[in-house]
Amino acid sequence: MIINRMKPPTAIVNKKSNITLIHVVKKAVGIVDEGYCSLLIGSVGIDSTKTLNINSIRL
Repeated sequence: MIINRMKPPTAIVNKKSNITLIHVVKKAVGIVDEGYCSLLIGSVGIDSTKTLNINSIRL
C-alpha cells in the first residue's frame, strides 16, 4: 500500500485556515447566516466561502 505523504499546496492550506478564521469570527460576533451572505456579497461578490478565491480574502 502506498501512502501519499505530499503536503497540499500552500494556497489551499492558507485558504482553509483563512476560511476557518472567518467562520470563527462570524460565530464570535454573532452574525446570522443571512447577514453573513449579505456581507460576502457586498465585500467580494459571492454568497459562500466555498467559491471564495484566495486572492479575494483580505483579513
